[in-house]
Formats: sequence, C-alpha cells, structure tokens
Amino acid sequence: MRISWIFIPIAFLLSLSCTGEEAEKVKEKATVRGEVPVIAEAALTEEDLIGDWATLAGDAEYVTFSKSDGENSYVAYLRGRPLYSGTWILDMGKLTIVADNGSKTVYSKVTLRDGILELNDGEEKYERMVPKTGEEMVRELLTAAARAVPIGFSPVEPAEMSWNAKQDQDAEVKTLKLNGWRMSAEVNIKEDFTELNDLAAKASSFFTDEKGFVLDDLNVTEIAEGYTLGHFVVFIRVRSNPEAAENEPAFVDVISAYLP
Repeated sequence: MRISWIFIPIAFLLSLSCTGEEAEKVKEKATVRGEVPVIAEAALTEEDLIGDWATLAGDAEYVTFSKSDGENSYVAYLRGRPLYSGTWILDMGKLTIVADNGSKTVYSKVTLRDGILELNDGEEKYERMVPKTGEEMVRELLTAAARAVPIGFSPVEPAEMSWNAKQDQDAEVKTLKLNGWRMSAEVNIKEDFTELNDLAAKASSFFTDEKGFVLDDLNVTEIAEGYTLGHFVVFIRVRSNPEAAENEPAFVDVISAYLP
C-alpha cells in the first residue's frame, strides 16, 4: 500500500486552534519563515483618481481627472495648456481614456501606492499634486508672463480690480470687486504710442497663444482688454498721458485675479 504525504504549513494548523491574539503571533513567526499569505490590495475607486497629478513618466506636464454632472473628464496639460482631453472610465481595475477625437487608450494595470499612480507597470507614472490657492496660482501666472515677455515688469504686488460678469447669457451684468495681483512695465514714448501698444500686444499674446486665454467682450475698453480662462481673469491695460511728449513715461499693466 502506497502512502501519500500531504504537507500543510505549520502556521496554518496552529492558527486553527489559536485565539485571535495567538493567531497574530503565529503569523508573525510565519513571516520570519516566509510563510505569510498574500494579502490582496484594495480595489481602486474613481474617487482615488479624481484630482491633479504631476507627471513623473509620460508625455504631459500634468493630468487632471474630474467628475461633473455624471461625466468623467480627463485633461492632459503641457506648458500650462491642454494637450489633449476626453473622458475616462475605471472598470474592473482597467482605466479607459477616450479622447475627444474618438481614439481610445486602455490601461489594463492601474496601481496607486504612497501617492504614486502607475499605469501599465510604470509606462506612465504620476504623483498627486498638492492643491494651490487661487492667490498662489495667480502669482505664478504673472511671474511666468514676466519671464516670457521680458520688458522690465515690476515685482508682483497686491491690487484691486473690477471685473464685469454675468451668470448666464440673459442675466444682468454685474461688476465684481476682486483682490488680485499686478505688475507694470514702464516705457518711454517715442514719437507716438506704437511701441507702447506693441508691448501690450506681446503681453496679450502670452496669455492667448501660450496659455489659452480668450478675450472677454464684457471687459474691453479703449485702454484695456480682459481675458479669461476658467477661474482666471486678466486685464492688460496701457496708462499714459494722451498729450504726452516724446520720452515721457507710459505703462503697461497686467492685473490678474482668481474668481471664487
């Protein structure tokens, strides 16, 4: 008669007759011997993905997963502007991103450990971004504009600004008083105001061409133009004496605020 031997880990046998506290001690000993059982990771949820993520490995600068009115939106940014956007679905551990042009990307392996989001074993890797205040983002925006348009802007300083807005197309226009930030560049007038206007146009180009701001018709005057992007608003204004003589100073002001 042939006898078959079945080997069962000692830790398992002992745990059957132990109390909860004793069983934990048995598991600790089993860990030393390399017998501890594998514990499955908690399933990733949509709430785990919602937010802004700085890129550690990938094409974008950062990406945003959001959810509004039952739709999941995805945007990848490069140099502060949307690189591509679409919708996203997390189902059975798989992340599917459908771009606005209809193309689809499926990530079959999605993991989140210690604030690091990995897609397909690190093919793309992201770190959760710490939320910034509106004030911090406005100051960063103006600082970036001063670097991109080197015309001698002053340091950024607090400033109040008025902004015309309405809740919907048929609503009454209301003037909001906002606490924002301002920087100015001084220009000496030469013959006419052409140079002053050219410098203001360069500043405008940074916000429209580089950052994606759009002109807001409610905030356009003879000496200023207002632009908006999401919660950001920007005024670009020229200040001068209409009867100024040659070489008298004039100014280009850039004022920005973050709408609540």
